[in-house]
Amino acid sequence: MSAWSRALRTRVAMVCIAALMLTAAFASGTDSEAMWTDGKAGSGTFTALQLGGVQNFVCTAGVWSAATVNWARPTGTPGGVVSYQVTVRRAGKTETTTQAATTFTYRRPALNFDDVTLTVQPVIEQWTGPTRTMILEAAPLVGMRCP
Repeated sequence: MSAWSRALRTRVAMVCIAALMLTAAFASGTDSEAMWTDGKAGSGTFTALQLGGVQNFVCTAGVWSAATVNWARPTGTPGGVVSYQVTVRRAGKTETTTQAATTFTYRRPALNFDDVTLTVQPVIEQWTGPTRTMILEAAPLVGMRCP
């Protein structure tokens, strides 16, 4: 092979490589979902659930050993979705129950004259509202006394 034909082959190869590189550089793929991007800013507001406290939190003292506490569901909440955690603290012991009713009757054990702290907190699934607390006083010979 002569030097001239080698030089010609080298030049042809270089032109082919250059043409291939130009084609690859300027080629675009077909439009598809995978190639589509669109950058746009967005803004908006987000309102979280705000659960209020129970309303009309009142107590009615019973004779001898009972007191009944009543309340209304938090303002703006539909019926049937709110439950209530009722916590009773007496003599260093705490008992918590969850109920759907808006009334709770505390019955004092016989010959026990400890005051009772009653706390009610509304609950909707994982959201909780503020607590309301009431102290029920044990009154000897009378029963329970409401504040």
